[in-house]
Amino acid sequence: MGILQHIEHQISALNDLVKINNDRISGYQKAAESTSDDDLKRLFLDYIDDSKKYKSELSDHIHV
Repeated sequence: MGILQHIEHQISALNDLVKINNDRISGYQKAAESTSDDDLKRLFLDYIDDSKKYKSELSDHIHV
């Protein structure tokens, strides 16, 4: 595997992780909207914030 192929593989893996975090954000948002329990809603909103942070950090490493 050449250097360019290795870099493309790493970028692909990072993009997959970004997609996973997008799915997490969507799922937690639905869960937060579906509960009337304030503590549980706050937990889901915290998870959304975490996932957005992870997504941002991952995106910082993707350079094409």
